[in-house]
Amino acid sequence: MTVVFFPNEAKGLMEELHVQAILGGPHSWEESTFVAELSTRSHVPLITTTTNDVIPSASSQWPFLVHMHCSHQSQMKAVAAIVKSYQWRRVVVIFQDHGYIAKDITLLSDSLQEENVQIEHHSILPTFASQPDLRIAIQKELIALKSLQCRVFIVHSTSAIATPLFTEATLNGMMAKDYVWITTNSITSLLSSADDSIVSSMQGVIGVRNCFPHLNERFKNFRNRFRHQFWLQYPNEDNPEPGVYALQAYDATRVVSHAMRGLRKVLQSNNTNKSTGQRMLDNILSTNLSGMCGKIHFSEDRLVQASTLQIVNVVGRSYRELGFWYPETGLFSVIDKGEKKSSASMKIMGNVFWPGGTSSIPRGWATPTNISRPMKIGVPANNQYENELQRNFEVNFNATSNETTFTGFSIDVFQMVVQQLPYDLPYEFIPYLGTYDSLVEQVHLKILILILYLFMDSNNISLKTFDAVVGDTAIVANRYQYAEFTQPYVESGVQMLVLQDEKEYRAWVFMKPFTLALWALIVISNIYNGFVVWLIERAENNYFRDGTIWHQISTFVWFSFSMFFSRQGMDE
Repeated sequence: MTVVFFPNEAKGLMEELHVQAILGGPHSWEESTFVAELSTRSHVPLITTTTNDVIPSASSQWPFLVHMHCSHQSQMKAVAAIVKSYQWRRVVVIFQDHGYIAKDITLLSDSLQEENVQIEHHSILPTFASQPDLRIAIQKELIALKSLQCRVFIVHSTSAIATPLFTEATLNGMMAKDYVWITTNSITSLLSSADDSIVSSMQGVIGVRNCFPHLNERFKNFRNRFRHQFWLQYPNEDNPEPGVYALQAYDATRVVSHAMRGLRKVLQSNNTNKSTGQRMLDNILSTNLSGMCGKIHFSEDRLVQASTLQIVNVVGRSYRELGFWYPETGLFSVIDKGEKKSSASMKIMGNVFWPGGTSSIPRGWATPTNISRPMKIGVPANNQYENELQRNFEVNFNATSNETTFTGFSIDVFQMVVQQLPYDLPYEFIPYLGTYDSLVEQVHLKILILILYLFMDSNNISLKTFDAVVGDTAIVANRYQYAEFTQPYVESGVQMLVLQDEKEYRAWVFMKPFTLALWALIVISNIYNGFVVWLIERAENNYFRDGTIWHQISTFVWFSFSMFFSRQGMDE
């Protein structure tokens, strides 16, 4: 086994030294194809740990090329899940001008589309450039991005691009409040071994990375040995922690070592019809080990995808582990007091330290610096009511300041709706002195005027039409042919306003229909009728003659009220 980095070295090792396997990481797509072609012709397995060798149809064209890295589809889905969780609808993707990264951006775009998230802008950074030229290119790109409305940036590049990118972003004030930065595994996995200067420029960044078992005894032993050897060779370095590339290289070395032991046994038994290179390749692809980065198992020519992704947040001189994301379920998870909790929302992971030192969730957009033509909102200027209850809006012109103010209920409703939008909407109110029908027609005339503006002399055409109308515009049938209406926020109709007494006596509510004088007249009339009946019946009925005078008075009074409440006209 030999570790190489350049195509010329690989060619010499295969043709002159006849090595049995090559472990290396070509730096470009061209180098990958060249070395893969040499390994296929020589029947020498090429184990690569870098991701820049993702080549279409690689398994059929170069069968001796073995990938010691996973597909990036899961981490792209995790990034899309984060964006969806915070209800951001637009993002800006910053990526490197590189062959394999372009394929990853396609995966990211598909994942975002599944979550109804739109990529507002693709920012492409150069790959092969000197350091001064690279910084100049990054500065120009950041200035252009700062003028956009979207403030959610997804970065997918190598560390060589990410380091100057975040440094320049900090200098340009783009690591401040209201900004969101999300990084993929190619950047996030290097945080544990990155310099303090790099980490300090990435404060508030949310990162996705492959999760590896860093708490088991095997990793702890490897970490101690790595730190010891690192300090012996680089005593002046501050950060001796093993990075993800060191872990991947260690796992790749173990795979080759395991395959060579199996090959030695086969050669000693002399029981094989296959070539040495083919047998070595079969042993590599049949590996089933527990490595530093997780389970080592191949499917065809590629390492089986990692089962779990970790979400981290850059804080201070290091990072904070927020939780995990599982490709099988698409759920975020966090372990709280020994109990595992899962949810489709990132909020289960607690507060996040965002750029600018704030813990409040950024809205994901801001007012752009290059505001285009604002929307023209027409407001009826002849709707003036003296009664405050009838005043829906009011337009006043201040001659001293030469400004027109717009106030009222309709204006407040419109401004409140604009504040709830997930993006910035520049607008201006314009008073209109015409009728309501002509005001609605102005929205329709805008389309016709734009057509005339394209095909006729633009100097003779006025573009002062309206994009929308705010006011108490009634929704009637003849106006539908000119504009579309929102749902009404005020119902029309006739209502009655009744004054309610402070005190209400429900026991005497039956007396409300008549006045007190009318009730007195009714009582006197009934008593009179009872007296007349008593007087007529007295000659024939002893009951109305016998007894004292008070008994006779109570008798005709009682008879009067019994007549009042009796049902008249019924047959006895």
